[in-house]
Amino acid sequence: MVVDTVWFFPLFQLQTQLTDETGQYPRGIIAGGSAQTGAGESVDLCHPELHVSQPSRIERERLDAVDFPVRVEVPLRFSDLDTLGHVNNAAVGVILQEARVGLSQHAALPGLGEGFRTVVAGLRIEFAAELLYPGAVEVCMGIVAVGRTSFTLVQVGRQNGLSALYAEVTLVMSSANGPTPIPDELRAALERLRVASR
Repeated sequence: MVVDTVWFFPLFQLQTQLTDETGQYPRGIIAGGSAQTGAGESVDLCHPELHVSQPSRIERERLDAVDFPVRVEVPLRFSDLDTLGHVNNAAVGVILQEARVGLSQHAALPGLGEGFRTVVAGLRIEFAAELLYPGAVEVCMGIVAVGRTSFTLVQVGRQNGLSALYAEVTLVMSSANGPTPIPDELRAALERLRVASR
């Protein structure tokens, strides 16, 4: 299973492109790749500009072979479980966030200074196995790209030596005025956490 927020945006654009002259949304999808507008007109959905392509996958085999510079153990909580008895996919985002906080502390990343922060601009998670309670998840992390205002971090979550989840997170350096260049001291620290390029 792939969780990727990018999938939601093309679907929203598809819906807004299919409004009729009155601004009404389609009443429903009709077999054969068309939609019916509020005025009862049929609209062809087979235009290439409306096609949503399959996103690329995280390279799991390559990440399983990486010697990550940082490993953080995140304990699982009973509240992370769902009715199936395994860790809920929504809880995984929190587990990965906790690990990123641990990355900053473990790697002694420099403070950002007044008014600066990093914000998540993109997050892709792929699930390979169940995570079970009780226990903990070892989250292995490293930097794969450093740009002018952003950097990309990969995370692999393992339980009992088995890789259960893979994530790629893009974080943007931000101030009150929006994206801002990564300070030199932080850039140098991020470069020390780099894993082999993809």
